[in-house]
Amino acid sequence: MLRITTANGETASIELANESSEDGALIGVARAPDSEIQVRLVRRYTRQAQSRYHIYLLRSSEQGEADYTEVVSAAPSKERLGAIFPVSAMCSTEHARATDDFFEVAASVAFDALLSDERGQSVAARHSLDETYEISDFYVESASVIVLRECMESVDLVPYLPTLLANGFAPYNSNRDVGAYLKAFEGPPPQKVKIGLVNSRHLSNGYLSYLYSEVLPFENSAVAQFVLLYQVFEMMMQTVFEEALGSFKAKVQAFVGTPSDLRALSTVLNDVASERVRIRKCIEAAGLPIGLFGNLINHCGVLLAACGKTFDASSPVGSVLYDARNLIFHGYRDIPKEEHRNIDLINGALIQLLPALLQK
Repeated sequence: MLRITTANGETASIELANESSEDGALIGVARAPDSEIQVRLVRRYTRQAQSRYHIYLLRSSEQGEADYTEVVSAAPSKERLGAIFPVSAMCSTEHARATDDFFEVAASVAFDALLSDERGQSVAARHSLDETYEISDFYVESASVIVLRECMESVDLVPYLPTLLANGFAPYNSNRDVGAYLKAFEGPPPQKVKIGLVNSRHLSNGYLSYLYSEVLPFENSAVAQFVLLYQVFEMMMQTVFEEALGSFKAKVQAFVGTPSDLRALSTVLNDVASERVRIRKCIEAAGLPIGLFGNLINHCGVLLAACGKTFDASSPVGSVLYDARNLIFHGYRDIPKEEHRNIDLINGALIQLLPALLQK
């Protein structure tokens, strides 16, 4: 339920009547224990049928009301699935998207969702002298809304959170400020986001949901961020090892041959006992061009070199990341303070890469 803070500091809940003023504003009453106030809530876009869409609130770095991100499916179809825009965009008809047909519908259904506040995500609006309010008054300043068509493969936002965070968006939380990664997200939001769906096998233990919903978007410590992100690799590496172990057991059960042949069977299992190899296999499984890992290799290399560690730019990305992991986990006290920024850069590169790795 939407609320306001009255002039005398009370919190008053708003009850809207089934009527509108001549200018389309919704009429209601804000009731507190010792007061009752007439209020107006301005509606800029005509009401539309809402059942065709899924609406979620997001947090982002500060946005202008004209900022608009189209959400499309991954290749090859690149079908438009929805849009992301600031809540403040619903409170103006002067920006460039105001007359766009899809935005008009999206803004209307989003307004209704924020008005009902079924998830209890609103904040109490500050008292307005003329008792007139915009829907943005009831949500934090950096709030955005994502409006998705019903055709989306998942109505749960969790499988899309890695892609959203990589593009500067995080689940809405009115009680916590955004963390280091989102604060450092420079420039306007992307004009288009290809939404990627996390493979369901990575969601079974709940870690990714917790990480991307409750922790990573709000974390400010570079070291803590790296530990949390590396745990995602640990999770994927465990899958690699379990698959190799399962294959080994099946081959042993069906084995016919000499002891030498049996020892040869164990080679694959011995290989994946190496963390460097498991990281490499996680990356290979995604089938991504090695060029996409350039920033990660470079940032890891700069950090290693600054601490006097041997670094070969031609080394496999798994080896470079593992060396950086060892330095941060076991030698953080020896990293010069002026080099801590490189850990932030490594984290940023990981956040950008994980959506593609997690889709496999």
